[in-house]
Amino acid sequence: MTLCSRYLHRIDTKFNQPERNYGGGLKQSNGGLTLFDQPGKTLGAKTQFKLDADELEQAHIYILKNCDEVLPYLKEFAQTHENARHLSDVEWNRQFIKWFKDRVAQLYKRDCSRIMEDLLSLSRGPT
Repeated sequence: MTLCSRYLHRIDTKFNQPERNYGGGLKQSNGGLTLFDQPGKTLGAKTQFKLDADELEQAHIYILKNCDEVLPYLKEFAQTHENARHLSDVEWNRQFIKWFKDRVAQLYKRDCSRIMEDLLSLSRGPT
């Protein structure tokens, strides 16, 4: 049955259905970060969950390191803070977050574009 179902193109099978949380591709960009152009759907029932400060920091640095628009800032930080190479990962992340927040706030004063506004929000971290 599995072999046959792979060749039945007009019939929905588990092999040709979109994933459960597939949101239909990219949304139309509003000029902001590409990170916010990724639609999706929730899975399961909604539940409340509180994160502690360390978990919030981990989520923040994960998003920063995986956002295409933040990559130039990661490179700039690495080049301008060569002594940061010898820090632990946790301390390096904390110093980058602080530097990034200050750097984006400084740049936002000169450039109030939608992308800089999104970077400013992103630099402040989760609430």
